[in-house]
Amino acid sequence: MDTLERLQRRVADEIPLARAAGIRLALDADGSVRAEAPFDANRNLHGTVFGGSLYVVALVAGFAQTQWLVTSTGLDAAVVVQRAETRYLAPLRRALTTRMQLPEAAALARFVDAVAHRGRGRLELTVRIADDDGDTAFEFDGTFVATAAPGVRNPRDESGS
Repeated sequence: MDTLERLQRRVADEIPLARAAGIRLALDADGSVRAEAPFDANRNLHGTVFGGSLYVVALVAGFAQTQWLVTSTGLDAAVVVQRAETRYLAPLRRALTTRMQLPEAAALARFVDAVAHRGRGRLELTVRIADDDGDTAFEFDGTFVATAAPGVRNPRDESGS
């Protein structure tokens, strides 16, 4: 089982709202994690996507992106959201698909280095969900924190990096 499959299973097993929303994860060519969820499982009484579903799908995308970065670099850390701000810009009447705005490479490297050498790192992420025309219908800005597992020696420390 590859890293993305393990992450998908973990999200489905450990985040009940993600399972209820039908969230599936995919990896884009740029290394960003994409979360997708069906319209029918997230529809409200107005025939649009429920606001809470938009939040959950974006939050899971941010969590999964942060966990992916940690795990794919050989680190073992717990990831939590520290801060989240959202903007509901337009009703959505279709399946949910996130677009991740990754930080610059230097910020990603600082994050991984902080987790590897200080045991804790913060990552700022922006997640967007677009409508049928490609316009942003929902935007999520969040800070995710990765804390190295207690008692776990990270391979990066052992290699001298």
